[in-house]
Amino acid sequence: GFVVTSWNDVQTVTQLQSGSAPIWNVVHLEQPSSLQYHVPFVLPSKSETPTVDIPFILFHQRKCGGTNVRQNLWGLSKSLNITAFIPCKGVRCQVYHTPSSERYQTMIQGSTDNSLIPIVYGGHLYWSSFMRTLYLLHHVPKLNGLVDPPPHQFTCLTIFREPLSRIQSCWNFRMVQTKGTRKKAVPNFANLTISDMASNLVTARSSEGEGCLNEPMRIFSDFGPNEDIVNDLVGAGEDIANIALNQTIERAGKCVVGILERCDDTKEVIASYLPFLASYFKCSNHRQKGKVSKGDLDDDQVDAVLKLAKYEQRVYKQANIMLDTQLRLSRT
Repeated sequence: GFVVTSWNDVQTVTQLQSGSAPIWNVVHLEQPSSLQYHVPFVLPSKSETPTVDIPFILFHQRKCGGTNVRQNLWGLSKSLNITAFIPCKGVRCQVYHTPSSERYQTMIQGSTDNSLIPIVYGGHLYWSSFMRTLYLLHHVPKLNGLVDPPPHQFTCLTIFREPLSRIQSCWNFRMVQTKGTRKKAVPNFANLTISDMASNLVTARSSEGEGCLNEPMRIFSDFGPNEDIVNDLVGAGEDIANIALNQTIERAGKCVVGILERCDDTKEVIASYLPFLASYFKCSNHRQKGKVSKGDLDDDQVDAVLKLAKYEQRVYKQANIMLDTQLRLSRT
């Protein structure tokens, strides 16, 4: 890989992209001195329409503006007449694992018809689950078991959001607006006391069983399915938190990275790297307004949240660097 220390000189990296490249081109980012990790950032090659050999997945982080992207991805699959695996669209909503071989291989056993294998995926889907799906559905039907299987080929998109805003939106939607069977009213996020904020953010679970902290690590790290860990990385300790942090940055960095607050920039990199999706990604309908008034947080409340969300803050800073890099390279 190459260490990018300046965004003013991308000639070498651009040469990497211009050849008959593999799906991913690895570039190592020079980390800010305040961060104690060093992981590869992977520049995606420009992708044509997804295929069974190179599927596409939207790793939808909760409360990051992905619901409309999922809706539009479903429309894309219909217009292209390709199979999609998108929870709430032909699949029940509370599904977080991509399909295993048990369902799909039974259907296609002894057949060369790949039409039943999803080509586009989108939802609150775990990275680790999708890696298994890639092997079982997109490799095994052709290769059977292998001691040394080929690297996975796929394209992906994920969108990040400023953590304080995302966490407040998550609480107001999942804990207040969508309260499930809870009889006791839950306060609006801005009305929580400092002590309640510090404890409840760690312990609270939505009607679907998730908390509101550390959403990027919930999707991308191996701790994602374990709410007791992923929703309390500060309490889990530095060793576990850094593993989750590094896995998230490395894995998300294999995708086209968007930022909710930078929708125009996100749209530009999508047009460059995922042109098949470009006309379906519209900033005008990118946000959904909840029914709960947001409310303003005072300085003490902000400090209380950011102490618990310090790892998500670090990931968000890195995601902006990723978007900056993709944006600059898309213009060269």
